[in-house]
Amino acid sequence: IKNLRLKAKKCIFIRTKIQIKTDMEKRYFLVTALFVSIAFISLLGFFNSYIAFFPKYEAFDYVIHIHFIAFVLWFVLIILQPILIRRKKLNLHQKIGKLSYFLAPVLVITILILVHREVVRDIKTSENMVYISSFIGLLDAITFTIYYIIAMINVKNIRWHVAFIIA
Repeated sequence: IKNLRLKAKKCIFIRTKIQIKTDMEKRYFLVTALFVSIAFISLLGFFNSYIAFFPKYEAFDYVIHIHFIAFVLWFVLIILQPILIRRKKLNLHQKIGKLSYFLAPVLVITILILVHREVVRDIKTSENMVYISSFIGLLDAITFTIYYIIAMINVKNIRWHVAFIIA
């Protein structure tokens, strides 16, 4: 009887371990699917103002190109990271994650430059709209910066790290 109990406990442990693995895989899949969806929706926001002009980008300033490239790389990074974790490539996850130390500041700086340029351009025509758009741009830059810093401080706390990267 003691031997049967031990075997039963072993079966429950193995089944539980398999269930946990399956649940984690589902979570990583859902996180990846969420990031792909967010990236797609965000790229739609760039369509009329940038992507639709392909390949004639001469009229665009270099800051817009840098912002778009950094934005796309950010989403590639965000989509790739849970895939690397799911495939147990933690070293590669950490190495590629360090690219964010460069991308995050580039995104924030280009957002601020673009907001400033929009304010200078539109201040004469619609002062109220300038206040609104500059407020939204500054809010984007500030919240992104705060969330990114919190995520990087909490790299050892997976829940906080992922939550603030998603935010």
